[in-house]
Amino acid sequence: MTIYKCFWRSQKHLFTCQFLGQRRTCVGGGRSRLTAATTFTLLGREPRPCPSSFIPVRFLTISSRPTHTVPSTMNITNECTEFSGKDARDIFEKDFKLYNEFISEIESETLMKEVQKYFKGLRYEVDHWDDAIHGYRETEKSNWNEDNSRIIQKVRETAFTKSASSQLNLVHVLDLAEDGYIKPHVDSVKFCGNVIAGISLLSPSVMRLVHVEQKNIWANVLLRPLSLYVLQNRVRYEFTHEILSNETSSYLGNKVQKSRRISVICRNTAE
Repeated sequence: MTIYKCFWRSQKHLFTCQFLGQRRTCVGGGRSRLTAATTFTLLGREPRPCPSSFIPVRFLTISSRPTHTVPSTMNITNECTEFSGKDARDIFEKDFKLYNEFISEIESETLMKEVQKYFKGLRYEVDHWDDAIHGYRETEKSNWNEDNSRIIQKVRETAFTKSASSQLNLVHVLDLAEDGYIKPHVDSVKFCGNVIAGISLLSPSVMRLVHVEQKNIWANVLLRPLSLYVLQNRVRYEFTHEILSNETSSYLGNKVQKSRRISVICRNTAE
């Protein structure tokens, strides 16, 4: 259920409306924060409240901080994640984090300027060495300009709790074409450790994570541009992750059209 604040005849009311027939699960590391305007705007439509029922204020916890001023350090998984059920929710509350607006538009542009220099003139590949990616270009970078070095350091400080010596120096940069996608896979334990952190640039996309053994346990994550996701521990080892193609990409029953997407990914060393 999505919550809207409405002012009518100088009185504050809270109404609920169905999110296109879907029930929305809201979890955020112990914080409950219900908002819809950002998701509707991203999907190219305006929110249209349908005051079908009234919920007393005492049953709700609503942040008074506007969405656009939410600090990047706040875990706002509740805004962009849907779960198959309680089992998935419990795992993701502990081992998954999503920070919307982790970087600014200006920081996104500075990252793009640097990585674009490498990708310019390169064609998109259709076959990956482990058959995990279709329609991609990629590189690994250890040296960044001063501005982007600060962004990478910000990712490292947010996602990793151990010392810098336990982190891979090479940063993986993956460029997905509009028709590109990433197939379900679990990153090899030979090449990286228990934490994967990625910034999403240019386009929204949907990451789907499915338990390796119990396929009925899954989560869909709406990755908005400027966001940072962090997979760790059980979510890293026990779930496949994929970026859905435009043929199958949807979130809460809504089509999510992906255009070109770039991700900047940091990992730690294998233990």
